[in-house]
Amino acid sequence: LSAFRYTYHRDRDALAALSFAEHREAFNTWLDQNYFAAQDRRMYTIAGWPVANAYVRYEHLGEDIQAICARLGLPCDLDRLPHTKKMPEPDRHYLDYYTPRNRARLARTHAWEVRRFGYDAGGGAAAGPAPVAAAARR
Repeated sequence: LSAFRYTYHRDRDALAALSFAEHREAFNTWLDQNYFAAQDRRMYTIAGWPVANAYVRYEHLGEDIQAICARLGLPCDLDRLPHTKKMPEPDRHYLDYYTPRNRARLARTHAWEVRRFGYDAGGGAAAGPAPVAAAARR
């Protein structure tokens, strides 16, 4: 949803003017045309094997960065993180924006991330620092 909102609808006023139904329809049309590859997976896997020692999840950005800094013995000043590409938070849970077909497609195409990071069927994320990479394939 955030990629759609940033790349497709950068005009905040236009986005805010859409009804939920219009926003949802535009989002699912965008998904059908442009998305659903696990695009970032190549950054943290080699041949399907996870190669990172830790992960930073956007929904736990601060605590994941703090955990990594602590692990490395580095100072962590979250106030110094830039706040770019910031758009107002959606009024609804992000899964409400998906059609049932695209929700199933999301679960299928991103199954590795769903399992790895403890996302549940309702879209919640596991609390706490991101898990350390394991030697579990895809």
